[in-house]
Amino acid sequence: MIEAKPRYDAVLLDIRMPRLSGCGTAREIRRRTDEKARTPLVAFSADTLDVWQKNAEAAGFDAVLEKPFTTDDLTAALTTALKASPKEASSSKQC
Repeated sequence: MIEAKPRYDAVLLDIRMPRLSGCGTAREIRRRTDEKARTPLVAFSADTLDVWQKNAEAAGFDAVLEKPFTTDDLTAALTTALKASPKEASSSKQC
């Protein structure tokens, strides 16, 4: 019996990851043509510059968090992401 791959309610991605950045991963998810392209995405990073948040949103993230974050911050970001219409990634390679 073949098991279906799981569907996630939301995905949390660190912007700085090895091999493929969080933004690159978000762009890949948003490029999909199946229902997984609509998965809510939340970015997090220790970078506090406004530009990183704009670049994360351009990559297709629905919400962003700055580290360190509290449980309340995480809850708010997840609530925002779950209520958002899925964003499309821009062609910008920044982030």
